[in-house]
Amino acid sequence: MMPADIPQPVCTLCRGELELAACGGGERHCRSCGRRYPAVLGIPDLRPPSKVPADPDKPIVDRLLDAYDTSGYAELMDIYFAATGHICMPAADTADHYRAYTDRQFARGRQFTEMFFSRRRTQGTPVADTNLIEIGCGAGAGLVAKALACRHVTGLDPSLPHLILAHKAAEEYNLDNISLVQALGQQMPYPDCAFEQVIAQHVLDHVFDLEGIIREVARVLRPGGFFAADSRNRFDLFFPEPHVNLRWVGFLPRSWARKYVSWRTPDDYRHTQLLSYWDLKSAMRHHFADNYSIGFPDIGVYGVRSASAVRMLDVLERLGAAALPLLWFFPAHLVVAHKP
Repeated sequence: MMPADIPQPVCTLCRGELELAACGGGERHCRSCGRRYPAVLGIPDLRPPSKVPADPDKPIVDRLLDAYDTSGYAELMDIYFAATGHICMPAADTADHYRAYTDRQFARGRQFTEMFFSRRRTQGTPVADTNLIEIGCGAGAGLVAKALACRHVTGLDPSLPHLILAHKAAEEYNLDNISLVQALGQQMPYPDCAFEQVIAQHVLDHVFDLEGIIREVARVLRPGGFFAADSRNRFDLFFPEPHVNLRWVGFLPRSWARKYVSWRTPDDYRHTQLLSYWDLKSAMRHHFADNYSIGFPDIGVYGVRSASAVRMLDVLERLGAAALPLLWFFPAHLVVAHKP
């Protein structure tokens, strides 16, 4: 049983109180409207009914669940990659490759978490005794690092395969302060002012309703709450687009960019929408007024190890507004906000 002060989800239809169904398994139903929400491994599906499509992930979910009790996180990741068609090398090499990939993801999760939390500490706000929600928590690599630092962490993601992996990660790290929900960031199934912290890591450039996400962030944050997110820049002058490895794609109109990517690569670019400085500024100002900043991230979290590049970034940060024109074309942005 969770402590009473841990944020509890509510019905996505009527915002009514949810209670666990007598049948067990984590299924919930709404006391007000009677809506039932199924669950897998205790992870409730709290997406609005209109946003629940025919489930293309069911074969992947079934394979993960069949292997769940007898497999560790790394083995489940192998199954996931195989089921989603990501393996494109000799079978003998895949295990080592994806073990190394998994290790890198957890290391990056720790780095991003420290970057976000270091920004909060500069505001004189403690991190440890807080309830945090991570939007788009994915397979849990960053969620683990946040749970080790916070009182309680909620991982929210629309993908059930990702949440099954995150569930296994929490088990392997013996973390009992993690809750997982299948839900949408632009329709979070939580009451107003539920969390002290909201984090979005590698998420904003995959949503097509930025206004909806930021509006929900502002809604679920408690007064004095903290929001942090990173976002790759649409108008990056320095590096190829990170999802398709093509330069200057963002300078094309979005409809042209999708056609160009389709012509140059086998990748599907329909689910990626990199944001510009001005996109972020517009959404943040609308919902956080002047209580936000868009700045340079710690470039080491993206794998940059150049000491000269780190020193240059330190100089740019000290320049403040004078460095703003470079920020417009820098590879990534760090968004930080607080709710008065």
